[in-house]
Amino acid sequence: MNTLRYALNYGIGTALVGILGLYFQQFIEPESWMSSLLSIIVSLAMVFIIYTGVLNYFKTSGAPMTFGAIFKTALIITLIGAFVFGAYTFVYYEYLAPGAKEKYIALAMERMEAQGIEQAENAIEMMRSAFGVMAFAGSVINVVFVGLVTGIIVGLWKKEN
Repeated sequence: MNTLRYALNYGIGTALVGILGLYFQQFIEPESWMSSLLSIIVSLAMVFIIYTGVLNYFKTSGAPMTFGAIFKTALIITLIGAFVFGAYTFVYYEYLAPGAKEKYIALAMERMEAQGIEQAENAIEMMRSAFGVMAFAGSVINVVFVGLVTGIIVGLWKKEN
């Protein structure tokens, strides 16, 4: 059984969960409790998809469930999901919804002015020019963190001795 086939299916599923979360985020205030709840729900859904992908791979392949094999499978699923979601996030903020980008930039400007940061305008211009790349990096880091933790926990829990 090919690990990559499962990784593509479940990695894209992981990315779709992130994309749905990004879609619903546009209807929620950025610093509200609903935004935090949405982030938790999206992360838990990603954990579930990665977990399911790992277990289904080993169930159908019959391969031994060692910690390394479980972790590798979870990592491949995670990396595919992270980069697909990161790429979508970049495109979303740069081309599909530039108004959402401006909403976050305005929020950052308010915070900087409230804290009395003197060069807020320069910082905002730098943020505006690099926002898509920062959103890509943040999305990738978030998904990779969730996937690594999931891979470690599932590997320790489900490994065969």
